[in-house]
Amino acid sequence: MTYSQFALHRIQEVERLDKGFRPLKGFDLIDYIDQGGFSYRQSSRPVVLKARVKNEIAWLLSETPLSEDQELKLAEDGWYQLTTTVPDDQQTLWWIQGYGSAIDVHEPKRWREHINQQAREVLGLDESS
Repeated sequence: MTYSQFALHRIQEVERLDKGFRPLKGFDLIDYIDQGGFSYRQSSRPVVLKARVKNEIAWLLSETPLSEDQELKLAEDGWYQLTTTVPDDQQTLWWIQGYGSAIDVHEPKRWREHINQQAREVLGLDESS
């Protein structure tokens, strides 16, 4: 069964109906979210993210952890070692990329390779101008 999602910011007008609410049989919002209903999942299984993060990211993650099993440990070089279980989805990868050089991903390896490839492409764009 396919469920619809609506971009609320695009709705320009609504009309109230006098019809009663009818819940969709068999639909469970928590199951929908857990199955990736609001994300671009790469797989249904979570991944273990291992990365070095700078102090400001460590502080943010100590306030708003990515998962219940998240661990942050201060390393000798002043960076923090992050280990946490996260969804294998594009949103998490985009979130990581948004912090640029403040996060150094070690695992999953394919995320590290993707980030490195993106950086090479950005640098290549600069050279072709």
